[in-house]
Amino acid sequence: MSAIQRSSGTKSGSKTSTTSDEVGTKKARVLKHKQREEEKEEESEEMEDSESELDQEEIDGNLGEKKERKPRRWRSGTKATMEIHREQKKTGTSFAKAPYARLVRGVAKSKSKQQSVRFTRGALQVLQLYGEDHIISDMSWANALGGKIGKRKTVMPRDLMMVRMMRPRGKPPSNWTPDEMQIFDEAY
Repeated sequence: MSAIQRSSGTKSGSKTSTTSDEVGTKKARVLKHKQREEEKEEESEEMEDSESELDQEEIDGNLGEKKERKPRRWRSGTKATMEIHREQKKTGTSFAKAPYARLVRGVAKSKSKQQSVRFTRGALQVLQLYGEDHIISDMSWANALGGKIGKRKTVMPRDLMMVRMMRPRGKPPSNWTPDEMQIFDEAY
């Protein structure tokens, strides 16, 4: 029998004959298999060691690294309700003080004939409190109009316009034109 027939695995009699190449590859396979088994044993020993370390850390109260959690899924409206409660608990002003002060100074500068207008800290604080109170009352009225009359929960610009038209502002200025007076009379 030739070497080609032997390597192809043909039987000669009752025994199969193998070449030296096949014997070398079998030994290599056996060695690789042993190496894999050893690596698995080492990994399992490392896992056991790390588990025992984690158990010891849990006992000591030091948990080490925290596991990453999935992001929290809130039901619809829950985040908005939480934000409303958080804002209602606050006792300070709604707007930042410095930008509001700049706004007041800018408006006062544009309306006055003087070069510079000065405000005390208390005056700016009172202006801010009354301004915020005015805005909050307008928003609550607009919310009531939208909820009761419009049968909706969202405040829309037309609700705020309706509130502004319903709120009496006093007499119109004397320097208004007749067209402006007519608009004022229609609005109020």
